[in-house]
Amino acid sequence: MDPLWDRTYLQRQIDKSRELAHAALHPDVKAIYLSYVQHYETLLTTLSKRGAQPAQV
Repeated sequence: MDPLWDRTYLQRQIDKSRELAHAALHPDVKAIYLSYVQHYETLLTTLSKRGAQPAQV
């Protein structure tokens, strides 16, 4: 059974976290949201390289 994941969901999370980081006033809050961006980008890249099949939505 292939693992299922949704590329669109991960990309939305990346975009949302970038927007929140841009809007953040406190540097610590901005750093947190940028770490979310890095996390989701790493997850998306890793799943793509492993050849995991995206979920059929």
